[in-house]
Amino acid sequence: MNFIKKIIQAELFKIFSLNSVGVFIKIGFGLIISKVLAVFVGPTGLALVGNFKNFFSGIEKVSTLGFQIGVTKYVAQAKNDNNELQKLISTVLISILFVVILLSLFLFFGASYLNDSVFGSNFNYAILFQIFAFTLPWFAFSVIFTAIITGLNKPKESIYLNIISSFIGFVVSLILVTQFKTFGSLLAILITSSLLFFASLYFLKQEIHFFSKIKFIFFDFLILKKLFSFSIMAFVSSIITPIVLLIIRKNCIELVGLQQAGYWVTIDLISNYYMLFVTSFFLIYHLPKLADCDTDLALKKIFKEYYKTVLPGFMSLVLIIYFARHQIISLLFTKSFEPVEALFFYQMVGDVLKISSLILSYTLWLKKRLVSFVFFELIYLVLFYLLSQYFIYDFGVEGILIGYCYSTGLYLLGLIIFFKKILF
Repeated sequence: MNFIKKIIQAELFKIFSLNSVGVFIKIGFGLIISKVLAVFVGPTGLALVGNFKNFFSGIEKVSTLGFQIGVTKYVAQAKNDNNELQKLISTVLISILFVVILLSLFLFFGASYLNDSVFGSNFNYAILFQIFAFTLPWFAFSVIFTAIITGLNKPKESIYLNIISSFIGFVVSLILVTQFKTFGSLLAILITSSLLFFASLYFLKQEIHFFSKIKFIFFDFLILKKLFSFSIMAFVSSIITPIVLLIIRKNCIELVGLQQAGYWVTIDLISNYYMLFVTSFFLIYHLPKLADCDTDLALKKIFKEYYKTVLPGFMSLVLIIYFARHQIISLLFTKSFEPVEALFFYQMVGDVLKISSLILSYTLWLKKRLVSFVFFELIYLVLFYLLSQYFIYDFGVEGILIGYCYSTGLYLLGLIIFFKKILF
């Protein structure tokens, strides 16, 4: 009984429990929206949604200069030094404001070109990119605000912010998808992201006197220089990755059809739901600890905790979902989505490998091992592209997931070899 009581009172358990509530809420809302998308949009519409999400993700990283992880790291280090914190916040927000203005102009005046590049000339969603031009500033600042909250080591506030984000996303998506179908589902991505600004600003103002810290005289080029190493890593990880996925999906549409590409988006959507349990918990609990970690011994302790608690729990969850895959497809989607069942195995094997490598790849990022990080990421992306294109000819859309498994497995193996002294 004392052992159980000790576990329940532990910080990790409390945060994990609260995070699980937030994830269940997000998944619950997401499942309802998935059903709505299945009915109103279908597999072909989901393929277009997948393309736009990849584009959106790339623009997000450019708009924030890939500073999120760097902001979290340096806020964690400077949270007790008011002067350093002021310089950091001023430098980051002034830099992002400049970039966001340029990007918004590009989105607005390049809408037609971007429509053809993302959706193809058969679809006309140019107005979406013009709307994106106006919503982008709100979204970019909300991402940075969230990174600051995480760096202040406020896991509860981060979880509450995620719950509010889930609720906003649910309401907006439900209204827009049912009213405007495919266009509504694309528009919901933009509206939801911009509304998050107000929630993140509210929580940030509870922690620090925010606006008093933003002054141009505190702009510091040395801080900007330190942050740019994170920008390079973010560029490789979060900008090139969506581009590669977009290319693979467009090739998939050409080779096996828009509907098959929609099945890939569907299994990726399901994957995102159960992956949330680990990724959201990692970002609010392990990431600040890694950011504040300065010795190999402390790093080994965090690795040990992750692999002894988080990974086994995730593998158990994946096993349950795999055996319930038929019921999940029947519940969440329509009959036209039944072929997705065949995609679960390779998606889940790849996801377990991905979660196994998560803490190692973020450690490279946080410790600014720039060359190593870029090398591993580029090798992974090249392998994923080549293997998915090789296997798609023999296995159709399932071949993309086979390529995902092999490339993720080799990526993990490389990271294990790199960190072998700390791990073993």
